[in-house]
Amino acid sequence: MYCIMRARASRASRRSAAPTARFTFFEWISISGACVKALDYWCCRNPTRCNSPTWCARSSLAAAKPEAPGALYLRPILFGTTANIGAAATPAADALLLVLASPVWDYFAGGMKPLRILVDDEHTRSAAQMGMVKTGGNYAAAMGPTLAARAKYQVDQVLFCPGGEVQETGAANFLLLRDGHLLTRSLDTTFLHGVTRDSLITLARDNGYEVSE
Repeated sequence: MYCIMRARASRASRRSAAPTARFTFFEWISISGACVKALDYWCCRNPTRCNSPTWCARSSLAAAKPEAPGALYLRPILFGTTANIGAAATPAADALLLVLASPVWDYFAGGMKPLRILVDDEHTRSAAQMGMVKTGGNYAAAMGPTLAARAKYQVDQVLFCPGGEVQETGAANFLLLRDGHLLTRSLDTTFLHGVTRDSLITLARDNGYEVSE
């Protein structure tokens, strides 16, 4: 997992002309461990620390312990910090890497149930050259069509298929499963090279599924 995350971070940095994120395995473990400790403190599992000003400011969130199928969400974020706001066409020379840690619950209202998906054959989820990297702009680009489809058709997500070419939904990769066969689009620059996608393909092969990309 570390190798996948590091490769994806480096790829995203290069694609967006940002300083390349470099961190060792032990640095990643240290960051992740600090996030877990912060969440542990945030959720007040250690009552002896609950008298601090930080805790008082967050006391209303004490119940935010993710119950199943909840999880601890870790999101590395890299953003430029070069103090030159006028150089719009100049990439940042300096950047800050931080890790957002937060408990998450069900992504969709109603829990575990089939999602309603609208197939959109006009719009793309993101700019073609940026689809393969994890960047906030890709989520923003998908938000407008997704909200419009939700209001008009009461769907949960949009599957972006410009010209009939399947990309992904606004929030996830897309795979088809049927009778021991997994089908998904082969990797290109138009959609995210997702860790979940890679994990599902690996698990499918390990369990005897025929995988077609």
